[in-house]
Amino acid sequence: MVPAKKCSLNKRLVFLFIFGILVVWIVLQIDIEENSLEGDVVEPHFQPTEMTLKVSEFMINTKGCRIPAMEPFDSSIKQFVFEDDPIICETEKYPPIVNSNVTHVYLDAGAISAFNLTNLTCCYTPFWRVEADESEVVDGVAYRDIDTYFRYHNNCIEFEDAEKIENYEFIRVTCTSENRTFVDYHSFTPLKDHMKRKKKDIEPDHLNVMIIGVDAVSRLNLHRQMPVTLDYLKSKLNVVEMFGYNKVADNTFPNLVPVLSGLTEQELGETCWPTPKSTFDNCQFLWKNFSDSGYITCFAEDASWMGIFNYLKFSFWKQPTDYYWRVFNKKAEDEIGHQKRMNANLCIGRRLTAEVLLDYAEKFYISTIGNRSFSLIWGSSLSHDFLNLPKFGDEYYRGFLERLASKGVFNTSVLVFMSDHGIRWGDIRNTYQGHLEERLPCLYFSFPEWFRKKYAVAIRNLKYNSRRLTTPFDLHETLLHLLHPDQLTEKSLRRRIDHLRNDVVKPRGISLFLPISPERTCAEAGVTEHWCSCHQTESAALNDTTVVAASNSVVTYMNGLIQQFKQCAKLQLHRVMSARLERTLPHIKNSDQGVQDYIVTLEVRPGGGTFEATVRHGSNNTFNLMGTVSRTNTYGKHKSCMDNYHLELYCYCL
Repeated sequence: MVPAKKCSLNKRLVFLFIFGILVVWIVLQIDIEENSLEGDVVEPHFQPTEMTLKVSEFMINTKGCRIPAMEPFDSSIKQFVFEDDPIICETEKYPPIVNSNVTHVYLDAGAISAFNLTNLTCCYTPFWRVEADESEVVDGVAYRDIDTYFRYHNNCIEFEDAEKIENYEFIRVTCTSENRTFVDYHSFTPLKDHMKRKKKDIEPDHLNVMIIGVDAVSRLNLHRQMPVTLDYLKSKLNVVEMFGYNKVADNTFPNLVPVLSGLTEQELGETCWPTPKSTFDNCQFLWKNFSDSGYITCFAEDASWMGIFNYLKFSFWKQPTDYYWRVFNKKAEDEIGHQKRMNANLCIGRRLTAEVLLDYAEKFYISTIGNRSFSLIWGSSLSHDFLNLPKFGDEYYRGFLERLASKGVFNTSVLVFMSDHGIRWGDIRNTYQGHLEERLPCLYFSFPEWFRKKYAVAIRNLKYNSRRLTTPFDLHETLLHLLHPDQLTEKSLRRRIDHLRNDVVKPRGISLFLPISPERTCAEAGVTEHWCSCHQTESAALNDTTVVAASNSVVTYMNGLIQQFKQCAKLQLHRVMSARLERTLPHIKNSDQGVQDYIVTLEVRPGGGTFEATVRHGSNNTFNLMGTVSRTNTYGKHKSCMDNYHLELYCYCL
């Protein structure tokens, strides 16, 4: 006989054990429900397949795409992450004596005293963009950059202490003290009467759309370089991080064209940009869609000479958005830009160029509170050329976001914090992780709390898609979706999912408010083999005859592109630097079972240019380039004789 007490104790222990298991199970279910990226979305047809490897081994692990998980400070790239030389903007030549806020320009008495400036007098001269004479550019002579057309006000208007700037967007400030002259530039966003009327027909659920871009920053480099900003995005703005956002082309322009138009660069040319000397006025970019719906629009970018629509291009005849910063940035950088490293002036006067850009953006967002706005704010000065310079903007970006939050801007706004690609050149690109990072830029979404609750299914789908292969084409469809909040209801989403499921050929771009199939491949998403991050690869021998032949085929291809330009040297293969063999996922069948895709990195002579390409070796011993050839080191003045922005990568000037 078992004693009653012992029996009772055993029962209690069994009960507690079962109860404990039940509690743990419930907690786990709650955690899964709240944090799952693959769970209770609108359409059960899109459930993920069973994973055969540990989740930690892959960022994306679906039937159609596997992208390896990578650490920000992996041993293979640690040597490339270091403290760069500090950027010093504030000097005797550029003392901080003039500041501005949303409405006023004013003198800083403390700085004036600290720099011992006496008999100081200041005035400001407004200036503005004027439209160019079309014949001047059609002939391809006088001006490539239409945005250099501007006009100064006739007078330099004197002010003391502070002056309200009511009717002008851009001013040049001149101060004199004894025999010294100081120049500064300030920009404003006064709300004009005709713009105030734009809000009258907008439904309450419409959000401001804020696109804040940092050029050439991979998702992992954002973690490395801007941890303070990232912490604010995650802890305060509750962002959704897109782990499988894959670029679709080489540099900024062809990766932002799909975001703004839903088209490839080639399709843009066929639709509205027929020649390199054409302007972009006839192109249906997103700001037109939003303007037609009553939004106030803004486009601003720094590093003016290499602007998205300006570098070796002809920009816009007419100002493309209600607020357009280009002429201000060009004038300010030309006159008081300094601390130039490679392609960008890092300072405008005594401020970081990136800080000046964010200051303008902040003024725009505060000026348009109560209206609806669409904006693209693009920063390149800190991040375009150097892996380690974005850290100098980290505190500025966080402060910018904090101030906007304190003004309530995010209560009515969706924030899209993004990049176009990772760093495209430098020694890190010769590593496998650098190769992948270049193809995987950062993308984050933040929505107001009320919007997340009201459109919970749409937000749940977005979170689900954070672990799916996504592209700039999807981002375009997502932003368009925001113009129609009535289509974000669960009923409407179910209807659209039914259509999507029944499509024999899936659309290239899919709104991220709809669940993306785990079977989606790069080909279905509009990503060519060369830019696709979904393949598994293994190292190949550098002296392998197939690898050498594939590398020579790349050189032959490049020579074919530049052979008509006699100013460019004929290239020769100097060495194969690295080679990898791609392994296609098992379920993705190829019509030619004998094909092998190689990713080769090679160096050419003359000039020492290094290039990366994906080459397909066919069963009949043919070699075909898959996509384009990437340049992985800088080319500087080597291409000074070439004005074709596609071919300058390959031209070594004789």
